[in-house]
Amino acid sequence: MLFSSLLLAAILCSGALSRTLSVEPIERVCPPGVVTSSDRSKCFFIVPVPTTFEDAHKTCSNLKLRVASIESEADNNWLTETAYDRFTDLGLDRTVFWLGASVSASSGTWKWLDGSPFSFSNWADSHAGPGNCLFVDSASGLWHTGNCTERASYVCEGDVPKPTPPPTTAPPPTCPSCSECPDPVTTTCPPSPEPSWKQLGNNLYCSNPTAMSWGDARKWCASHGADLVSIHSEQENLFVYGMWSYGTWLGGHSPSRNNTFVWADGTEWDFQNWSQNDPNNQFFGDANCLQAFIKNQWTSSSCSDANPFVCKKVIV
Repeated sequence: MLFSSLLLAAILCSGALSRTLSVEPIERVCPPGVVTSSDRSKCFFIVPVPTTFEDAHKTCSNLKLRVASIESEADNNWLTETAYDRFTDLGLDRTVFWLGASVSASSGTWKWLDGSPFSFSNWADSHAGPGNCLFVDSASGLWHTGNCTERASYVCEGDVPKPTPPPTTAPPPTCPSCSECPDPVTTTCPPSPEPSWKQLGNNLYCSNPTAMSWGDARKWCASHGADLVSIHSEQENLFVYGMWSYGTWLGGHSPSRNNTFVWADGTEWDFQNWSQNDPNNQFFGDANCLQAFIKNQWTSSSCSDANPFVCKKVIV
């Protein structure tokens, strides 16, 4: 109740729930739906699932991420405005979220858990209160202290993924030397993968960095004799993981919108590697298409989002 009282006081002091902050657009290097830091070094993942700070920290850690730190006014404005829009779109009662900071009981000094300097802050005038955790009112962008056992949404952060280099044109294939000539003798080289396609077993794979909706991505794959990638083993998942970035479309979808997923190419759903909260994903509303998430895990998202993608086809 104290958490709610502090939040209500902050809202009343701010004068309104609507945001009036001026936010300059930041060129995106993170995938759609993920906030890019102003220095283009971090991706912020807004998780609109109220939980305790400890559970938020565990979830971010399990995904090889950190509870977010905010180091500039630009990041505070951009992140809180985006979070507020996300929370209100989902109809959440509370529009607050945890940040990854704690306070020293002896000195009262705040520090970021990721070790970055606590050089920027945006405390509300009446922010002081019991508790050793920091939450942000996304309606105003102001920071408050709170009891770590209260429940709030949270933001995880990760380093911006390294860009995938563009495919290079493969040199003309050459036949391998052999100690003995085959019988009968042939002058035809064995088939080799097309340029920009990678081979695993009897399949070819191609990543396209152009962001499209899931349906348009599938059409592009079809125009090249392929379909969005289906994955059937840990080996194949790791192989495809080497070709994807955050948010990359995969070939799974839920055509009946009941959280039962199938592969678009019609192959059997015999392997999966969901992240937490999936396939009933609470991060996004209409989450019926499969995309790459952190590390080699999967998540679901709205099929209308624009993301890069991976195609797959069988060698004929």
